[in-house]
Amino acid sequence: MADASKTQKDKIFYECCSRHAMASELLKCAECKKKYHFACVKTSNCQNYKDLTPEFLSSWQCPACNRPRPGIGNTNTPIRIPSSLFIASDSLDDLNRNVTNRNKRKKSRLSDSDTITPYDLTLEDVRQVVREELKALLDLFKSNIMSQVSPKLKEISDQITQVTNSISFMEQQHEELKKEVQLKIKSISVLETENKILQTTMKDLNARLSQLEQHSRANNIEIQCLPERKNEYLLSVVNRIANATKCNLKESDVRFCTRTSKLQKDSNRPRSVIVSFSSPRVRDEFLAATINFNKKAQHVGDKLNTSHAGVSGDIKPIYVAEHLSPTQKAARLKAKELNYRFVWVKRGMIYMRKSESTEYKFIRNMDTLNSIK
Repeated sequence: MADASKTQKDKIFYECCSRHAMASELLKCAECKKKYHFACVKTSNCQNYKDLTPEFLSSWQCPACNRPRPGIGNTNTPIRIPSSLFIASDSLDDLNRNVTNRNKRKKSRLSDSDTITPYDLTLEDVRQVVREELKALLDLFKSNIMSQVSPKLKEISDQITQVTNSISFMEQQHEELKKEVQLKIKSISVLETENKILQTTMKDLNARLSQLEQHSRANNIEIQCLPERKNEYLLSVVNRIANATKCNLKESDVRFCTRTSKLQKDSNRPRSVIVSFSSPRVRDEFLAATINFNKKAQHVGDKLNTSHAGVSGDIKPIYVAEHLSPTQKAARLKAKELNYRFVWVKRGMIYMRKSESTEYKFIRNMDTLNSIK
């Protein structure tokens, strides 16, 4: 019995939502089977639980099941609101105010003989009051949220407008840049075509210039490794070489003699002597005489040297060759670098051959020379 009583006390009953001490005085709804405290409801028959008949207890309906209908008297059992529901005075005033307004609306629907008491508040009335209060709170919350969000939304809208304008401006600038780039591409294409034409023209001009340089030197020879002396008389040196090689050279056959600047300034070799003759025929005779003289020499020391030119001091070999253009001189250096055995000039044209069994290569210009490997 103690366990049953404890279980009954711990159970929460409807309407009042509390554990009442008088758990034995219960009313059970004949429709929904929910249990109510007798102290929380008001019956129209009597004020004491002991005076209720078994027929009344078996047919009794709760306020939710026995709701009022329009045009029919109030036959339900209203809720008797216990004092535990009235928590704060402010909430009580709001609740009384809403109840009063609702009672006024109900009074307009009821007959003059009906009367409303503070205990006539049903479950539906409480729900309606809660709905109205929640609706008012939601409206206030909505207005507050809108008042705070609206400025932010306007600011965001303005920023989006600015971004849209910026994007439009950038698109316009992009289109203009595209047009300019297309024009530049066309201009570059034209310039590339002109550049190719100019490069071809320049190569042709360089080849022609090289030929002209060589033709302009057709009357010249170059004496290499001749020691330099102060107050030297180069014409007498040329005459002594001619006498040594048995070349019939007249004074009128020599136009001028001079030393040239070094191609490599850090070289220890003396500057070369350029001798210009009156005609290519005289130049060829002088050059052929020196070549024959060197061929007839029985020893290396007997070949053309400083003693034949009348230069005192140690005897050193000297060399007589055609006066070559810079391109031809570069060909000799390139041949020495690549171990080409034969390099010769014929009628102003340069030829190179690596060995006796290989074909010769004709050097047209510096591009041809640089392409040799």
